[in-house]
Amino acid sequence: MTLQKLTGEAHVDGSETRTNVRATPAGLLMTGASAAIVVTVIDVVSPLLFLYPVWKRTGWAANFGMFYNGVFILNSIVALFVFREVFGNAIYFPMIASLVFFGTILRERKYFL
Repeated sequence: MTLQKLTGEAHVDGSETRTNVRATPAGLLMTGASAAIVVTVIDVVSPLLFLYPVWKRTGWAANFGMFYNGVFILNSIVALFVFREVFGNAIYFPMIASLVFFGTILRERKYFL
């Protein structure tokens, strides 16, 4: 599967249809404003939401942190098999970083209690 196949549908007359959200065999490919909103929630809001309970040492911080990093680990594993030709060896860094954070939170769970 090439990146060109993921970005839009080609028609017989040579034109191409583009949408903001498109189903692909690998999942969803988002572009435009909808992608910006999802990225903002996942990469900005969720880590900030995690920082507050870490500072306050609430009991749910460890569970939220493990769930959040677990989602990234699962995403990296899926991407490893589906998008390896697109991303190459760069796909390993997010998985390793998420595994380190997950292991640290798991090992230090008693800090939050």
